[in-house]
Amino acid sequence: MAHPKNFAPQGYEHTGRAIRFLLYPNGTGTPTVLGMGVSAVSRADTGLFLVTLMDAHRHCTKFHPHLVVAGESTDLYAQGGTVGNLASGNPVTAHVRLKTGSTNTDAAAAATTFISVEMVFDDSAVVLG
Repeated sequence: MAHPKNFAPQGYEHTGRAIRFLLYPNGTGTPTVLGMGVSAVSRADTGLFLVTLMDAHRHCTKFHPHLVVAGESTDLYAQGGTVGNLASGNPVTAHVRLKTGSTNTDAAAAATTFISVEMVFDDSAVVLG
């Protein structure tokens, strides 16, 4: 089996990290976070959360929120939104949404309702085409 082509320049190394955390929406109350790498989370609007990370990063290569919900809320899902402050030297911000169809929706508060979020960053100065 052939190896996939590496289009990165000679000597290129991935210099980034993965951030994984659990965001508990807590209904219309104050959201909370379990995990490392997050400095703050706030409820910005109905079903919309603003997460501020502890560190600055250059490129976001993956942003995957996944809703784990108590009960039978089968039409509710999590979606990643705007990732801000990339390559600015400031801590990264990211919007996480809970949606029903195309409408932002709050989840009922439950100890077993949370959003599992994984974000991956590449902090090299090399831009791959």
